[in-house]
Amino acid sequence: QDGAGRGNGAFPILTGQSEAYLLASLQAYATGARRSGFMRPMAELLSPAEMRAFARHFAEATPRAARRDDEPSTDPETLRRGEAIVTRGVPSEGIPPCASCHAADGERRYPVYPLLAGQHAGYIVDQLGAFRKGVRGGTPFAHIMATIAERLTDRQMRDAAVYLASL
Repeated sequence: QDGAGRGNGAFPILTGQSEAYLLASLQAYATGARRSGFMRPMAELLSPAEMRAFARHFAEATPRAARRDDEPSTDPETLRRGEAIVTRGVPSEGIPPCASCHAADGERRYPVYPLLAGQHAGYIVDQLGAFRKGVRGGTPFAHIMATIAERLTDRQMRDAAVYLASL
């Protein structure tokens, strides 16, 4: 209800995301382009005007970061490795920096890409896993993340997610 997400990251933080991203997500849930047994039935019931109203509401709400008690404790090495992936990528493995599209400094790069700084680490890892498995869609750009997720190891996903959650 407040857009702050919950618990282990099963529910994302919506506040502060762009209206364009939130609207595209609702539309993708409604059409089944983005799979969710929970979200699709609800999104299907919304009119286009209601979708725009929800997207605008959460986009205009005060951004919230993941509560620290929702995130696992991390060691400095995990944060260091995560920061390197987020800010520099892993060029030798064809992995671009996360921050090139999902700004780590809080400045939006592209309106249809979500901001990840402060998002639940568990949610980020879950979404990367879904991209890797080819079951996460939602926008015409989903194939970009699917390719990147295929190249990331589980440890790299977790390191990047923990670092992003710490921001």
